[in-house]
Amino acid sequence: CTSFSFAFRPRLQHALARFEPPWLATMRLNPQFGHTGGACDLAFISHPDQEATHLITGGSDCLTYVRHLDESQGELGELSGHQDGITAVAASPKGDRFATASEDRTVRVYGYPSLEFEQILARFSLPVRALAFSTDGTEIAAAGDDASIKLVNVESGSVSRVLSDLPCAVRSLAYDPKGDLLACALVD
Repeated sequence: CTSFSFAFRPRLQHALARFEPPWLATMRLNPQFGHTGGACDLAFISHPDQEATHLITGGSDCLTYVRHLDESQGELGELSGHQDGITAVAASPKGDRFATASEDRTVRVYGYPSLEFEQILARFSLPVRALAFSTDGTEIAAAGDDASIKLVNVESGSVSRVLSDLPCAVRSLAYDPKGDLLACALVD
């Protein structure tokens, strides 16, 4: 899996005016290689006490990499722990932790920037495919092939709600910016 980070300066007044937005000309492609073949997911994370932003990638090779955006600085860390391919990565909006989901049916949480494993936050009966932190970073929504969504408190690990009996598996989750709504995309 190859991940690309893009650096650009959008000009919002022109972004919707043409098919090719003006910021496209200032975009710089920065490929970073690291996972063996198969699917991967990624997220940016930035701790409020640090100036650095890092890229988190999880792959079908069961590994999670935390990378500097400048490839010349190498990796901040390589994490293992999942027993099967990683299917989703999400970063807390607080910048203090991130989570990974896997085909091994678990959601794992790590501290940031320490990269210390904190806990297995949730277990499912089938592979987990989607993660989303709430806008305040206190809760994670996790879902997958078992056609349910679990809302889990990040600190305590307690499940606050299970949304079950969905018509089919869930592939993507997103909270709205205000934190009032949770959207899901199903495989249907």
